[in-house]
Amino acid sequence: MARHRSILKTTEEPTVVFGAQEYACLFCYKRTDYADIISHLQSHKRTVVVHGGFKIYKCSLNCQGSGHYHCCYCQKTVVRKDQFLRHLSECGKGPKALSVPTAPVASQPMPTAPVDAQPLPSVPTAPVTAQPLPSVPMAPVAAQPLPTAWVTTQSLPSMPTALVATQSLPSVPTALVATQSLPSLPTALVTTQSLPSMPTAPVAAQPLPSEFHKVVQAKIRKVKCSLCNLRLNKKNLRVHMKRKHSSCKQGISTEHHLKSMCIDKARGIFAVAKAFHGESIPVHVQKKTWGSTYKILCEMDVCRRNSDFALRNGLMAFDCQHSQSLSYCLPTGKTDVVLTEEVLNDMVREKWIGEHKKEQCLKRQREATEHGITLSNEVTLNDKSSKQFISVYEPKVSYYSRLARVSAYYDIKCKSWHCPCSKPRMSCLHKYIAKWHLFQTNRECFKRVKSTED
Repeated sequence: MARHRSILKTTEEPTVVFGAQEYACLFCYKRTDYADIISHLQSHKRTVVVHGGFKIYKCSLNCQGSGHYHCCYCQKTVVRKDQFLRHLSECGKGPKALSVPTAPVASQPMPTAPVDAQPLPSVPTAPVTAQPLPSVPMAPVAAQPLPTAWVTTQSLPSMPTALVATQSLPSVPTALVATQSLPSLPTALVTTQSLPSMPTAPVAAQPLPSEFHKVVQAKIRKVKCSLCNLRLNKKNLRVHMKRKHSSCKQGISTEHHLKSMCIDKARGIFAVAKAFHGESIPVHVQKKTWGSTYKILCEMDVCRRNSDFALRNGLMAFDCQHSQSLSYCLPTGKTDVVLTEEVLNDMVREKWIGEHKKEQCLKRQREATEHGITLSNEVTLNDKSSKQFISVYEPKVSYYSRLARVSAYYDIKCKSWHCPCSKPRMSCLHKYIAKWHLFQTNRECFKRVKSTED
């Protein structure tokens, strides 16, 4: 008998079927993109039944009018889950069904009435001494009530688990006959009469004080992406699948493009936002479509690899999303800022930089003027950003300056400078030129706060 598609082995996982431009579920008629179908398959796992090495999913196809389960031993289908578990147990093949209980089983209260002592035929009697005892009758002695001194409600650690007391005989040495604990008997003390001093009514539960109440936080559920094996929160899986693994992406258009601005008009260098979401970090892109040299280049490593791959496969007109967004770059109307030596002298006077760094900044400015390049430009892609980016000229081409430009920025919240060529707390020439630019355009960033202490 062939297995139904809703019956899988415990080592198997449900798969999706690619149909007409969309994915389909095996257990119902759901058809959507890959991101939604993966989240939909996880909803089927809530009703799965594990039995005899199989995982039986709830089928919602046209086998019946509603959702149902298929038996792994016969052709019968059952709608309700509890009835299906009973059917699997009665089918006579394999162990009982395993399913996660929906609610904890409440414990049954113990009986409060005392249990009458009954003779225990299975309890072995203690061996009797070899000497004949004529004064002791051979008939079994009737159980007598225990003295009040023997009645206790606590367990005695130095004595065996259960003790059967008999009436003391004057001619026989007193001995206690020990018996083994019986699993069928309750662990409570068995007495022959009711104890009036012990309360039989259950004690009412007292409410806990307010300091004992704890707030139990919900556990964060982690899932793993089936394509890139990334562990993330379950609520973020759908957004991750659409951003990283969705086949349908919105193209670059007038309403949907990355923000950009021109930095160097002579060489055609622009600053473009790195991504659509998150903070607007600028990326340098060169797109020169005039003159004798025609050049389009993005400094992102991913875009360069994609461009080389497209060139090897004959796709000559490939452009990354950064270069495509330049078609919608509007002129800002701002003029280039020419940094003056007087401002640099003020910084030396106020001890923001030293004389040696001043000479280095002036030397770099002369090199930029000889090549007809602007030394520094402020990049404003987002007015609400807490970081002020400055594009600085760098004649040496490196991994951080592929287009002879470096983006140094000042973090207003953290009061710190950052540059890709050095660590955050280390100084570099790009940071000094960026300070020079901001000291001339926005000197309020360099105000020192006076101490209010006496």
